[in-house]
Amino acid sequence: MNTNGLGRSGWFQSTNSLNNAASLIGENYGLGQGVYGTNFGTGKAGVFEINNTSNANFALEARTNGLGRAGYFVSSNTTNNSEALFTTQFGLGKGGFFEIYNGSNNNPGLHSLTNGTGKAGVFEINNTSNNNIALHAFTNGGGDSFYSYTGGLGRAGIFQIDNASNSNNALLGASNGTGQAIYATMSGTGKAGVFQINNTSNNSIALHAFTNGGGDSFYSYTGGLGRAGIFQIDNASNSANALLRQPTAQAKLPTFKAQMHSKPTEQLNLEALVWSPTQEKC
Repeated sequence: MNTNGLGRSGWFQSTNSLNNAASLIGENYGLGQGVYGTNFGTGKAGVFEINNTSNANFALEARTNGLGRAGYFVSSNTTNNSEALFTTQFGLGKGGFFEIYNGSNNNPGLHSLTNGTGKAGVFEINNTSNNNIALHAFTNGGGDSFYSYTGGLGRAGIFQIDNASNSNNALLGASNGTGQAIYATMSGTGKAGVFQINNTSNNSIALHAFTNGGGDSFYSYTGGLGRAGIFQIDNASNSANALLRQPTAQAKLPTFKAQMHSKPTEQLNLEALVWSPTQEKC
């Protein structure tokens, strides 16, 4: 069918509301397409539309019982900056949903890959009144709900707040189980953790350990040859104490026991330890 006018080349219509058959079927038992649409002008190559507000069915369904993909979207123009697939939701439902229905399938529900220089994925909330999570990872299985890995030279993760009026934590680890809320391990030659304040006008604590339980709020241990702890002030104009302990009225002053087995002539220097409120030096 061909037309060089302004009308349709073809029109297939079923006007019976009880008819559940297709208005148009394209079948191919060979190697070609069942239906193929191309546009050499500026219009769309195909449109599938439901014009019935009470219709809860799919506007487009792609299905295969073969070994190939059920859908494939390609943008072959190297100067095209548009998305290969774009979805818009004006209703109350999700913008997209990906599901694996086979219980023995161990593949990801969604795999995003880039061979370019951009990000593999971006999750963004563009609504200042939205207090929801931009990315939610959840599992009721025995695996991790989130795993970040890099085999390159970059970080495995970075958490950053870029708002001076934001008083929330950049990273929060919470657990009501028996494990650690945050656990850091290092199998290389670097530090297991660093807490740094890079603001000379910030008078807050770089690391705060607190507990309302019966255990220690801080415990330092080494099974190697290094120190269990070192407290150092590297500023000649700093008159503060390297270590300060503030007991309550009921709390006892701490006891220090020094055992110099490897260096018997070495003296234990406690001049930097000051107790408050009595300011009694050891």
